[in-house]
Amino acid sequence: MQRWAKSHKLSAFVTLTLKERVIVCTLDEEAKAQDALLDGCYLLETDVPLTLMDAKTIDARYRDLQKVERNFRTVKTTFLEIRPIFLRKAERTKAHVFVAMLALKITRRFEADLRQTFGTTEDNPAAITPDDALVALGRLTYLYSTDRNGQRHTHLPRPDEQQAKILDAIGLSFQLKAKPDKLAA
Repeated sequence: MQRWAKSHKLSAFVTLTLKERVIVCTLDEEAKAQDALLDGCYLLETDVPLTLMDAKTIDARYRDLQKVERNFRTVKTTFLEIRPIFLRKAERTKAHVFVAMLALKITRRFEADLRQTFGTTEDNPAAITPDDALVALGRLTYLYSTDRNGQRHTHLPRPDEQQAKILDAIGLSFQLKAKPDKLAA
């Protein structure tokens, strides 16, 4: 039982004892209060001498590392959904990594532009998230029509209010008027 308490990080303020056939749990309230003072704190240990790097710089480098790890996690799983791909030639592998990093850069820029314009859901529960924006922009569809002369035209319907705000936030605009297709009908 003591191993269980230790594995759940309770051994600092919980003592488990066996009295006859009963397990007695004793809680040290003072130790628990002391432990609670450290909630949200973390400790960084490094072998870099203090003369080379101060505590603020160490913390900043650690946060940078967290950003890099989050970016790779994003590339592999969530927003971009890029899965492992098996390539034989080095230039194709490099191209794949380049495309993944470019997609990540575009994604981060997209998120930053949305956050700058709409804030975050912490600040404003009605803020537009990247997922919301993608769903809204996914409703934009090119329409194709043919005029009396048999000429095909392509046009984009006028974006709704939410789509217009998103497009403005990310600095994009589209030609809404019909234009002749260059492809043969």
